[in-house]
Amino acid sequence: MAILQTRIQYSIASAPYARVLFPISAVTFLLLAALLLGAGVHGYFIESYRSASVIPLSAWEAISTFGDERVLFALLLPFSLRYRKVVWPIILAALIGWLLAYGLKHLLHTPRPGQFFSVDPLLTQSEHMGHFSTPSNHAVMVFAFVGVWITVLSRRWVVPLLLFASTVAFSRVAIGAHWPVDVIAGALLGCIAAYLGICLSQVWRWGETQRNHLIIVTLMGISAMTLPFIDTSFPQSFWLRIVISVVALGAVVTVYGIPLLKQFKARKQT
Repeated sequence: MAILQTRIQYSIASAPYARVLFPISAVTFLLLAALLLGAGVHGYFIESYRSASVIPLSAWEAISTFGDERVLFALLLPFSLRYRKVVWPIILAALIGWLLAYGLKHLLHTPRPGQFFSVDPLLTQSEHMGHFSTPSNHAVMVFAFVGVWITVLSRRWVVPLLLFASTVAFSRVAIGAHWPVDVIAGALLGCIAAYLGICLSQVWRWGETQRNHLIIVTLMGISAMTLPFIDTSFPQSFWLRIVISVVALGAVVTVYGIPLLKQFKARKQT
């Protein structure tokens, strides 16, 4: 554990560790270029959508929930104290990814698959018939989140993390909310956001101080509290969101609340 913590300390403080994202980004870029040149913006949607039908739609919607940035922040909370130097680059990567994603969405105005094909009628209007499809924000967020962890953890975690992120990204096609090109573009932007977040964290260390870290954790805790109550477009994932919220808030209490309470009692006795 001490070795891992030391690796985390220096990986976040050193750009060379982040270069592991270069080959992943290159492969993603080649896939994106091949898809656009070979099949166009709408290529392989029907094939992907039909092949995904072997798994129940409710399962894909649950998987898609993990692309919500609030869920990702909630999953980060149990590790936020032990790996404090990872939290700030992830926050920066998420902000950069959000700016890149929404900037391109409003620039490209790509129509959603629901305007051309029959997809899940329970999707919200914005995901079903909107004009903001490319790139997939869920794909951007999950790859930005995973991208930072890939630069930190040992190599045995690379494949499982990439499989997790790819499955979450593909779920956006499986439910009919995005084109395949959207999720590949989102994966590429997520990797770029992760790299930029790590680099920016080296020169702007605002989130690494104890006081500011507690501010970030508090905001992430408030975000986790909203999971069961703010619609994520999938009512079927209500209980999953409750579980994630409870686990995240429990982690905050266990990791931060109890030690602070013990310190307060110790000072009061002295």
